[in-house]
Amino acid sequence: MLNEKILVENNKWQDVSGTKQARIFPHMVTPDIMSSNSFAIESANQFIIIDPGGYTTQWDYLTGIVTPLSEKKSLPLMIYLTHCHVDHCLMIGRCTELKATRDVKVAIHEAGAQILAKGETKMSMAELYGYSLSPFTPDIVLFQTEQKAQAPLLSSDFDGQIDDLHDQTGRQFLRQRMDLGGGDFLEIYHTPGHSPDSVCYRIGTLIFISDMLSAVNPMVAGIVGWDRENYIDSIRNLIWLLDSSDIQLCFPGHGGPVTAENAKKKMMRILDNLKGLGSLKEFNRDSLTDAKIYALDLLEEVSDVFTILAGRLYALSYHLDKLGESEEAEKYLNMFDADQVEFYIIDFKSVVEQVNQGELIDLHLVFEAANAIRKIIKVFDQKKFDVIISKSYLRRVSCLLKDFLTVIRGVDDAIDLEEINLNHFSNTLIKEIKTCLYDDESIFDALGDDFLTALATRIAYVPIFKELQIDVFHGEDIKPVFTDYQRFSDAFKGLLELIAVAKVKKLSLSTFSDENRTGIKIMIDDSNNDIIMERKFKMQVRKFQVCQALLSRIHTPGERGFCLSFCPDRSMLGEGTAITRHPQEAPGEGDAVQKGTKVRRFVKNAR
Repeated sequence: MLNEKILVENNKWQDVSGTKQARIFPHMVTPDIMSSNSFAIESANQFIIIDPGGYTTQWDYLTGIVTPLSEKKSLPLMIYLTHCHVDHCLMIGRCTELKATRDVKVAIHEAGAQILAKGETKMSMAELYGYSLSPFTPDIVLFQTEQKAQAPLLSSDFDGQIDDLHDQTGRQFLRQRMDLGGGDFLEIYHTPGHSPDSVCYRIGTLIFISDMLSAVNPMVAGIVGWDRENYIDSIRNLIWLLDSSDIQLCFPGHGGPVTAENAKKKMMRILDNLKGLGSLKEFNRDSLTDAKIYALDLLEEVSDVFTILAGRLYALSYHLDKLGESEEAEKYLNMFDADQVEFYIIDFKSVVEQVNQGELIDLHLVFEAANAIRKIIKVFDQKKFDVIISKSYLRRVSCLLKDFLTVIRGVDDAIDLEEINLNHFSNTLIKEIKTCLYDDESIFDALGDDFLTALATRIAYVPIFKELQIDVFHGEDIKPVFTDYQRFSDAFKGLLELIAVAKVKKLSLSTFSDENRTGIKIMIDDSNNDIIMERKFKMQVRKFQVCQALLSRIHTPGERGFCLSFCPDRSMLGEGTAITRHPQEAPGEGDAVQKGTKVRRFVKNAR
């Protein structure tokens, strides 16, 4: 297999294999959402820059390399854009300076030309990046479909003939060619999906594929102009092209080069991912603002959660060591790398500080939050903890981490909504939170490793609800509600834990139903205004939203607490909701799930 690193060197002129006299100067930057890779090419009749990028320093470096050579050889400079997103093309605004003294032309697909000419900030992603975008009129319009009134935009070296490779691919696959002189050509392929104007450029055995390998990623899939069906067709067309040609190396817009073989494998995985990808919400400036707020709240919450986990493990290790079980103590102490998680969180907070100082943009913050969460998920192995920490708590931690990644992806996740009666639910809930993880008799009956596990469970157990009195009041004619039972139960326990650790001594749960809502009120026998701080409350609201429940505060004269409410009307589940019947045992006293109904629902995630 070909080695990408051997085939090309960065920031150095080298021959382009498969051509007669073309040379390439790759300028591949450290992967960055602010700027793409750039590529300079020298041919017999022109110098080329593919994607000038988004940084002034990058533009200055590239033009410093290319313009002296183009002047010396009296050749024009052609700037070819893969698409109109500002991380690839922002620096075209600097072309005016060059055009004053030399022959410089900019080429882009027809759809992108219209976007740039209008200074359109949404389709160019300028709005998402927080940039302004001055109108810019390209010199050459690729894949132009308008009448010859636009002919002056075509260079004399440009072949305006559009070829459709449909006969070979079975799908529309448009191609144009630029004569580079000396028997070499630049082939241009229209590959929409990431954006309507996306194109790939091929010269010799090299192809520049822009963002084709990353357009399925979170916060990329779903952006304005993204189109799933076009993207699928473009990926399939590129796979065909790689199979049917002598292309050896693919240059993405971000990251290092990829061999044709590896690129095909990546593209096949992309097709598989797209099959399983549900409907997506558009990722725009409002989505980014919401994701930023969520990210800031989430990382604080994650910090708190893992501080608790690390504290429990340390305490357990300490007590086991005191009991002479040093080996077992060491095992639990090393069960979880708290320092690594702390490092991820500190690293993220550094990004937050840079955003606050204007050194980075909001998009950086959300990307780095997602990266931190993915790293923490790899460190956190839920199964390791289930003998010392309640499964409900561990499930909440797992959901806390994964839900953020789902939200920024903009996927409408399918969840199981079960029809439950809140009177039965409240009975079951109280029974579960009052149940210990351990049994003293089983500890003494256990032998060997089982004894040590039972002992660790006993030591690690924290009776959070021991001092909390909970009274339950059942309303009459309580209508059934639809929710993800496991999630709702875990989230409810988490809410009660926050109340308990605030040293509330007494609360009441009361179910209710009226014409519009069914729910549970949690009334607190305490005058403390800060039982749950606003940041933690917002996280609780998000957790219950996934369960189709609305969490609100109750703060009226003589009343203080929280309300969880549902819309019990089945018609409000939305069009297309699939309802299936599952035979279940008739509920006994205290059973939470009513007989019969389970609902499969695609839940709309708010970004």
